[in-house]
Amino acid sequence: MVVRELGFGNLAIGALALGSIAARTWITPSALAGAVFYGLAAINHIAKKNRNRLENFTLLSDVFACCVLCVYLLSVIQAR
Repeated sequence: MVVRELGFGNLAIGALALGSIAARTWITPSALAGAVFYGLAAINHIAKKNRNRLENFTLLSDVFACCVLCVYLLSVIQAR
């Protein structure tokens, strides 16, 4: 059940990001939603003890995605 809900979350954020191609005003909200999602996912992985290699890789990819999106969001804030 949790995996299915995670998939729904990924689809929702992906749909938002795809929508931002047509509506450029959706880019920043998409980045914010993604940063929150990946940030919380990374925190969840960090909290787990005894991670295996795949979980460590997933943790690193979540942190990387969150950082990229946060850098974008900070650049938007600075541009204002």
